[in-house]
Amino acid sequence: MTDTIMDMLNNFLDWIFYSVIEPLFSLIAQLFYLALLKPMAMLGLPVSLQVFLVAALTASLSFAIRCWLKVDTQEKEFTKEFSSKKKQQENVKFISDWKSREAMYRTMDNNLDEDFNTYLAHRFFRYVTTYMLPIFLVLAWLNSFLSEEILRASMGTHYIVPLPMANGEIEGMNVTMVFLCAYIVCLVAGFQIKKYLHRKKAADKTPKGSVNFLANS
Repeated sequence: MTDTIMDMLNNFLDWIFYSVIEPLFSLIAQLFYLALLKPMAMLGLPVSLQVFLVAALTASLSFAIRCWLKVDTQEKEFTKEFSSKKKQQENVKFISDWKSREAMYRTMDNNLDEDFNTYLAHRFFRYVTTYMLPIFLVLAWLNSFLSEEILRASMGTHYIVPLPMANGEIEGMNVTMVFLCAYIVCLVAGFQIKKYLHRKKAADKTPKGSVNFLANS
């Protein structure tokens, strides 16, 4: 009886995967190909530039997810709350009875540990969703439409950025390497732009008299 139920469940899950999930992902992948890679190929853009532009869009998606999950706000709120609880813990030393003091300190310390572990779990989820998941999905999509076989058939090599080596042989960077390098560059550039805009906004809010005073001092 149990084996029959497990077989039915496995067959049902197989049907969901092969009849629903796989065709759906294939359709989405094809739509993204028609919307992104095919127009860039029709424009005559090099494959390396196509991968770079896709990486830039992926970095933009990561920033959008980061904003949607309110990562910065969550970090600030936890830091503020954790610092407040740490200060409250310092007040335990003023309790005269040492038994009560030790019990209270142990309880608060356990609560802080639990809060910090919960924060780490939530932070891991946020950062995986923000960065790792887009990278994994986009790379899987890219490598399906720009696989080594397809690139060798169209370009004669799967290296989209050839690099001359000292021994005269031509090696280079494949799709994955170019994508990851471009993604990191765009991500760093995005954070620098964000930091610049934040400083500019803070400077605009500062009264001019205060700015002149700070400059003269």
